[in-house]
Amino acid sequence: MKLKMAGLVIACMTLFVGCNSSQSVTAEQITEFVQANIDSDYLREHTAIQELTTQSIEHIDELYMQGIRYDVEKYINYTGIGNITAEQVDILLETFVEINKKAKYTIEQTTEISDDLFRLVVEVEPMNIIKIVTDDRDARFADFGIQTAGMSDIEFNMLWNELMVEILVDNVDKIGYYEPVEVIIEVFYNEETGYYVISDEYYDIYDNIIKYDF
Repeated sequence: MKLKMAGLVIACMTLFVGCNSSQSVTAEQITEFVQANIDSDYLREHTAIQELTTQSIEHIDELYMQGIRYDVEKYINYTGIGNITAEQVDILLETFVEINKKAKYTIEQTTEISDDLFRLVVEVEPMNIIKIVTDDRDARFADFGIQTAGMSDIEFNMLWNELMVEILVDNVDKIGYYEPVEVIIEVFYNEETGYYVISDEYYDIYDNIIKYDF
């Protein structure tokens, strides 16, 4: 498996190990391979990718949770949460699992470019949860300022953390979607490893699932 900071699963297609070209691999199989990766990374549906790789479900889920932890870290940095408690981290982890399961994406097209190269167009509908959180935070800010007037930094930070966790949890059911965006990725045969792998553009899907720049 190939792993980056986000913890996303990019699997080697061991089903086709040893092929010298992609002539025995169809566009349909490549589509299934990429679909299995995306479903594992966002919906936590690991069975299909496990069947295409030598990795255990447990290991794949560990990689999935690395991605969720990265989501939590990104949210913490965005909202200015500091000295977060273990309990709050657990709440955020559970919440981002729930959020990611709302991901919407479709593999629109798979094209065979050459014997060992395929190009896929993936349509992603970015979620607007961060904008919802931001708007909710701004709406509550005046009252929060009154509530925390005269508090120590420690007390202020404690209440701020509680607010940012609460706002995220409260708005999960209100998630909507922006206009779809297209992500173009490639799947190619690596002669050195004997595996089919997905290009790094796959991470553009991650950047668009939960939109921070709005």
